[in-house]
Amino acid sequence: MISSKLMNKVSASAAALMTMFVTNTYAADLIAINSANQISIFNANSADDAVFTTITGAASGESFIGIDLRPSNSLVYGITQSNKIYTIDAYSGNSTFVANLANPVIAAGKSYGFDFNPVADIGGASSLRLVSSTGDNYAINVNTGAVTLATSLIPGFTGVSYTNSNASNPTTVPSSTALYYINSANDTLNVATTAFNNPSISIIGSLGLDVLSANGFEIDANGIGYAAVNMDNGFLKSELIRINTMTGQAEWVSTFNGTINGLTVAAVPEPETYAMLIAGLGILGFSARRQKK
Repeated sequence: MISSKLMNKVSASAAALMTMFVTNTYAADLIAINSANQISIFNANSADDAVFTTITGAASGESFIGIDLRPSNSLVYGITQSNKIYTIDAYSGNSTFVANLANPVIAAGKSYGFDFNPVADIGGASSLRLVSSTGDNYAINVNTGAVTLATSLIPGFTGVSYTNSNASNPTTVPSSTALYYINSANDTLNVATTAFNNPSISIIGSLGLDVLSANGFEIDANGIGYAAVNMDNGFLKSELIRINTMTGQAEWVSTFNGTINGLTVAAVPEPETYAMLIAGLGILGFSARRQKK
């Protein structure tokens, strides 16, 4: 029979491990795709240890230009150089064709940033914002592939991310959202707070890093920005940086083992999931106390 002392130790250890799990999952789980058409889910503090899985199911020769987690259904969407939309399973790598872009707007030689607008997405409108390094600006309906041409931007924006995007609560429309832009031409963080088809974009501040391109940009539920960037440092490997969205200041986090083409946050477990886990730990502790008596 297991002693009550051992049960107490097991319960305490399980609680500690669960606390670590909950903290890491909520704050820093990211998904990335690389230039070899592989995908990985990993903790932000260990991008150099990310294990990548080959993406399957896409047409031969497809190359993904980016990915994002859709707020309304918690699926990862990707767009390819051949103007096709897919969903991708971050664990298995299996991809499923969704639609062709109605207008073939993806072109070679450009860097792209895209992100789902949570207000528009949950509200049923065209919700995927796509911008390019040359100033292209589009709103895309990923269900149909319809592309809306929006007002052109100044060149240099290679990463975009909306705020208040919570895929764990897909039926509640956020009261507001803002769109943040990384400008790799002048190494700044920028923001627009409304009218994203014709935005008024303001500079927040300097990144403090020499960025060639942002190959994926996300703002998590805590308002912390993460970006996969290629730096002007002579290396081909992408870097993961963390960005203070209040000041624009960026800090290096880790180095990927390769070149990244897209980055998004992983889905956050719902509060009910945490409650069930904590309740289970409570039962374990109660059982230990009963045995002790």
